[in-house]
Amino acid sequence: MNSLWLILLGSNLLLPVMMLVFGYVMTKHPPKKINSLYGYRTKRSMKNMDTWVFAHQVMGKYWIKYSVIGYLLTMIFMFVIYQETEDQMAIHSLFLTAILLILMIIPIIMTERQLNENFDEHGNKK
Repeated sequence: MNSLWLILLGSNLLLPVMMLVFGYVMTKHPPKKINSLYGYRTKRSMKNMDTWVFAHQVMGKYWIKYSVIGYLLTMIFMFVIYQETEDQMAIHSLFLTAILLILMIIPIIMTERQLNENFDEHGNKK
């Protein structure tokens, strides 16, 4: 088995695995207090405890869902590039990494949209 392929497989699986782990932590064990060190920290999510908890629940669920999509994409993609040259594998792996990063960013946009739909500009429930 090609050692570069194994290294690329492992590195490309890091993002989906991180999203799964952090998604689980956000939904099951969100930070107890609003803080500026860790957690889902945006201006809207830090308005009050309602927005803080809501944002973590929503973001965690999105990240879990998108981690599964990222995992499946990675496995399919890596299977397809298995027989390529090392240069082609590296280039295609960078493309996959870009897709995975987009999958990490989309839930942020969706979470902010959910916050906007459920809370006013002061953090009060609509």
